[in-house]
Amino acid sequence: MLDPSRIHIPVTQATVDCGVYLDGGRLPGRYTHAAAHAKVSELANENGAAFVWIGLHEPDEHQMRSVADVFGLHPLLVRGAIQTHYRPRLKRYDDTLVLVLKTVDYADHDGLRDVRHFVKAGEVMIAVGPGFVITVRDTASTAASLRCANRCISRRRS
Repeated sequence: MLDPSRIHIPVTQATVDCGVYLDGGRLPGRYTHAAAHAKVSELANENGAAFVWIGLHEPDEHQMRSVADVFGLHPLLVRGAIQTHYRPRLKRYDDTLVLVLKTVDYADHDGLRDVRHFVKAGEVMIAVGPGFVITVRDTASTAASLRCANRCISRRRS
């Protein structure tokens, strides 16, 4: 019988976005996390003001370890990224600063009978280190983030 824990899904399946930024602007093109890291390393030799921003949605352990291997993340950071936390926190792992935030999203309450279901709590983990920003979101935080991003985009167009 096939063991589901031994099936490795590529990091691209958990990647919401991955971009390379130089001097405050995003460079054109699509990158994998490894290609983005290589590009930032190349730009660092020339300028030093570049970084990767990778957004992940509910990565599994294999996916998170793959990202950790490329960016040199601490093993406890990897474990924290795939487990749910119970409170917000700010922590340092070697040269990486990690911020865990709680998100709140109001559920569509039509048909809900229990008031506890009106609000969904989520979580966003942000890891910032030399040359990278990594965000890890769960399902509840993703819905709220998308609504916020859409509001910001529509305000920018007005």
